[in-house]
Amino acid sequence: MKTYSREIKDKANNLFENSFNSLSFELLKKALGEDYVNDYIERPSEEVLEKEAKDNFTDEEWDAKGKTEKEETIQSYFNESGHYPMWSTIFEARDDFISDKIMKDIDGLYSLGIGVIAPTDNTNACLFIAGAGYDFYEAHWIPLFIYWDWIDEEEMKDKEERSKIKLTNWNEFGNTLERLAENKDETIKRHATGLLKALKL
Repeated sequence: MKTYSREIKDKANNLFENSFNSLSFELLKKALGEDYVNDYIERPSEEVLEKEAKDNFTDEEWDAKGKTEKEETIQSYFNESGHYPMWSTIFEARDDFISDKIMKDIDGLYSLGIGVIAPTDNTNACLFIAGAGYDFYEAHWIPLFIYWDWIDEEEMKDKEERSKIKLTNWNEFGNTLERLAENKDETIKRHATGLLKALKL
């Protein structure tokens, strides 16, 4: 799993907090009914599922299957993929813009390991993760915001590098002032000490 900088993690955290509400999946199931909740869980396109199912076979093996057998294989693959919330919390879009954005890109979100629950009478579209026990930010949310172009990795990297350079230069300036504050020349010493106090270095 890719590791991201603190700056990217902080930005992703702010974006997530401003974009999604946490909801109880158990409460949603009770509201919709246990028998109906599956109707709201969006399924990726047949093209995406076929491509993934095909990866378990050679081209010859796949081509040898008839249409019905391929459809059964795809359905079996989807059933076994665990495309269902495994955590008790789901994440509701805070506004219609994000909700619509989610519903227009089921396949893209699926490729990031993120499932979608369609809007209901009382909720916007929700996201879910078919997994638990690991860092969702590293695995899903940061990749999502990068995918949506809400985080520019290169721009964040440049800002981080510039901050490091500024900090280094500032530290060097402080060290120079400290040396000047010990100068034998009283005028230099007085001015350097005054700057150190003013800048709280």
